[in-house]
Amino acid sequence: MDNVFNLVCGLLGRSSRDRLVEQLERRLDDPKAFWSGFVQMYMDQMVGPAIASRIEELDLSSKVPSLVTRHSQALLELNRRRNGKLREEAIDLASRLNAVDVVPILIKGGAGLLSGLYPDPGTRVMSDLDVIVPRAVSGRCETVLADMGYHRAPKVPHPREKLIGVYFRRDRLASIDLHGEVMEYPNQNVLTARELIDESETVRAAGARLGVPSITHQIVNNVAHAQLNDHAMALGQFPLRALHDFSLLADLAPDKIDWQRIRERFAAEGRSRQLAFHCLAAGRLMGTPIPAGIVPGPAVNLLYRRAVYQVSRPGLQRHGSRVLRPLILLRRELSDSALRTRLLRNMANPAWWRRHLGFFWKGKRN
Repeated sequence: MDNVFNLVCGLLGRSSRDRLVEQLERRLDDPKAFWSGFVQMYMDQMVGPAIASRIEELDLSSKVPSLVTRHSQALLELNRRRNGKLREEAIDLASRLNAVDVVPILIKGGAGLLSGLYPDPGTRVMSDLDVIVPRAVSGRCETVLADMGYHRAPKVPHPREKLIGVYFRRDRLASIDLHGEVMEYPNQNVLTARELIDESETVRAAGARLGVPSITHQIVNNVAHAQLNDHAMALGQFPLRALHDFSLLADLAPDKIDWQRIRERFAAEGRSRQLAFHCLAAGRLMGTPIPAGIVPGPAVNLLYRRAVYQVSRPGLQRHGSRVLRPLILLRRELSDSALRTRLLRNMANPAWWRRHLGFFWKGKRN
């Protein structure tokens, strides 16, 4: 496996301090290219603050080039401030929604901030606040957001859209992504909004009531988002931020995780391989024990080795993704009559072809 990738995973995972010291001492005098690649990787994977927190926690700064230490530490300090502000923004939104009898459910990074998932709240990089509400109250929520000064971002209508809308305000750090469902079509049944809301835990913060999904549902969402929404296994990718979150979730409250239910849910949707791939990757890269009953078969192990092979060949991964992703999306569009009608209508529009060919050629140049 690529040495840079191996070191990043060691710092994120369960490697002992002695083992990390040994790894770092072998790399301290490496050429600048190694450490430049190290920084590029943690930036690309959005785990720089988590790397800095681990270096700080284990007192490893003397084993890392000072420029790398200063860069990652700056990311951590900035993200601590940002996440503190995002938490305030989430509480402000919740208090306004509570006034119209709505308790918003935060998912992904927002849920982690509220539940204490991260030992250092600055470690998780977040681009927005993902909020689940029942579609029946979406009108009330949109009115509240408008009253708060948020504007709805324009979007292209989609017949199977899970998103109610994306809302932004210029003086706020993050947009509010308001969702009526947890998962994209055709994977809504892996975890529905109704069951997530029904089993969520209400927490209080500064007088506001917010919902946090059960630990079982947080794990389902973590796996499903990485493997079904973002197609990590199919594309041969290791999403380190998601795998790091998975490792933390597995440790947070192991006695409350219903692994049998998780296995049955993915099996019912024909997604057992994706679950096994995610658990295998977390096990080998982060040191998280693979849960009982989840047995990665030969196909999953082969897909894992393919992803490992691509780690040191980013060009191959980019080209493969550019070919496979459109095929994955095309398969989705052909699976439903409403989506097929939309696709045929779009294909008759020259602007649609120009836009998508532009995406292709831009990706080819990069």
